[in-house]
Amino acid sequence: LGQLVTIENVTIAQNATDTNKAIDGVDNVVVRDEMSVGVTAGTTYDSMTGIVIVYNGTYQLVPRSSEDIVANVPPPVLETITIAQAREQKSGTAQIKGVVTAVIGQTVHIQDDTAGIVLYGTLPFTPTVGQQVEVSGNIIEYRNLLEMDSIKLVNDGGMTTVPAPKVVDALDESVEGQLVEIQNVVVGEGSSGNFNAMIGDKAVVVRDS
Repeated sequence: LGQLVTIENVTIAQNATDTNKAIDGVDNVVVRDEMSVGVTAGTTYDSMTGIVIVYNGTYQLVPRSSEDIVANVPPPVLETITIAQAREQKSGTAQIKGVVTAVIGQTVHIQDDTAGIVLYGTLPFTPTVGQQVEVSGNIIEYRNLLEMDSIKLVNDGGMTTVPAPKVVDALDESVEGQLVEIQNVVVGEGSSGNFNAMIGDKAVVVRDS
């Protein structure tokens, strides 16, 4: 009582009127909008901060200003972009659509006609090679590999044709995350699943994971 507190997930009753506004599912507690900070009936707030007082046996939370009320703002609606565009972002949130080309441990590789990228972490679907998915997530770089994590499934497009491997004579960032084919490879010694190899005069590593 008399202290500054914060309460979370507060829904103001639809029929709340006047200065004192009831909270859904909570008896004997109201939000008192004495400072006219904009508490609105029927709105859910992520959090409310204010001073606790009591009047006629009812506890009241009194916000001090509009900064004390944080509305439950829905996340912005994302527009689906190409994987190349997502890679150009290098960070932030993106929504992409592609075909699963490989599932290797905790990494899932998907690509479209423009580029490829890795989905990492726990996924909200069971990935299958050839599955077309539309997903959103956070773009991050981990050990020089561009990935997306915190994946959300937007749409499962079912099974489709796996993109044909792109024949390349070098492995670099331009084909990162994509299904490729290298020819005339000379494989040398290796350890722990990593093998030194040569494509002509270019040194690469072949990982047998």
